[in-house]
Amino acid sequence: LLSQARYYAGSTLWGASRYEESLRLLETARDGFASDGQESWVGRAEGAIGLVHFSEARFLRALRAFDAALARLDSSVDPGPVASIEQNRAGILMNLGRQTEARAAFGAALELALRHGLTTSATSIRVNLLNLGLDERAYEEVRSRGEKVVAPRDRDGLAVDGYYARLALAEAQAALGNYGAVHKLLEALRRDAPPEVRDDPDATVLLARLD
Repeated sequence: LLSQARYYAGSTLWGASRYEESLRLLETARDGFASDGQESWVGRAEGAIGLVHFSEARFLRALRAFDAALARLDSSVDPGPVASIEQNRAGILMNLGRQTEARAAFGAALELALRHGLTTSATSIRVNLLNLGLDERAYEEVRSRGEKVVAPRDRDGLAVDGYYARLALAEAQAALGNYGAVHKLLEALRRDAPPEVRDDPDATVLLARLD
C-alpha cells in the first residue's frame, strides 16, 4: 500500500510539473513494487517514470523506461496504459528522427486501442500519425487521412483532437498548394479553437506561417 501511495502521489506531482519530486517518489514506488514481486505495478511505475523524463526532454531515458514498462504490462489486462505508453514511445521516436520505428509503434498502439474500443486513444493516435506524415513529407497521405479524421472528431465532441487534425491538414494542403482549402481551414481553426489550445504557442506560430 505504501508503494501505491507513492506511485499515485508521484503521478500527481508530475501533473503539477514538479518533476524532480515526482521522479523521486515514482522510483521509490517502483523499487518497492519490485521487492514485493508486483511486476504489473513495476510496469505502471516505469510508464509514469517515462512520462517524467519525456516531459523534461530526456528522450533516451524515457524510451528505456517505456520499454521496461511494456516488458512488464499485459495488454489484455491493461490495454489503456499499454496503448498510452506505446503512443508516448512513438512520440519519442519521432523526436529522435526514427520515423519508421515511430510509425510501427503508433500502429501497435492504434491496433490495441481499436481492439479494446478505446475511442479517445485511437483518435489521439490518428492525429499523431498525421504529424508523423508531415515529418515524412507525405502530404497527400496527410490530406487524405486528415479529411477522414476531422469530421468524426467534431461529431464525437473531441474538439482538441479535431483542432490539431485540422492544423495538420492545413499544413499538408499548404504544401500541396491548395490555398483555398488552407483559407477555409484557417477560418475554422480561429473560429472554433477550444479554450485548452487557444494560447498554444506552437499552433500560433504555425497559423501565422500559414497566413
